[in-house]
Amino acid sequence: MKKLLCGLAIAVMMTGSGFAIGHSKAIDEDQCDFLLKKAKAWISSSESENAMGYVGTKLMNEKNAEFAIKDIKKAHYYAVTWSALCD
Repeated sequence: MKKLLCGLAIAVMMTGSGFAIGHSKAIDEDQCDFLLKKAKAWISSSESENAMGYVGTKLMNEKNAEFAIKDIKKAHYYAVTWSALCD
């Protein structure tokens, strides 16, 4: 029972925060554009590396897949940051 009340109190405190009630953008428009462009650039990079991987041998495919996954992760970081600060 004690855990339930503690959890309820924390939930109520979190819903009353400033972020729960419409907030303005945390950064300016230029920085938001930069984040979005970088996310798109890393996605394009991963697509081109992945497409090149289909031409070569299996070893080349595995290497290109590793690079593509790294690029996708970088794109994800930029996209999540953009979503948190600009969306």
